[in-house]
Parts: sequence; structure tokens; C-alpha cells
Amino acid sequence: NRQHEKANGWFLIQLPLLFTIILWFSLYLWSIGDALWVSSRLVAKAENQ
Repeated sequence: NRQHEKANGWFLIQLPLLFTIILWFSLYLWSIGDALWVSSRLVAKAENQ
């Protein structure tokens, strides 16, 4: 019926926002992990000298 058509259209409009939030969150977590990885390598290199 018409209500389902409206709901489907609304969901399609929200998809870019959903993708943006998911990508932002995954990039945020990846950057934290990358910073931890780089800093632990620097500490290990400094301790080996």
C-alpha cells in the first residue's frame, strides 16, 4: 500500500547518511588502531637502541 511506498522512499533517502556514519566510524576506529600500531613500533625501536 501507499505507506510502504513512502517508507521505502524515506529509507532510500537515508541511505547516504547511513553510509556516511558507518564510514566515519570505521575510519575513526582505523585511525586509533593505526596510531597505536605506529607508536608501539616507535617505542620498540627506541628500546632496542
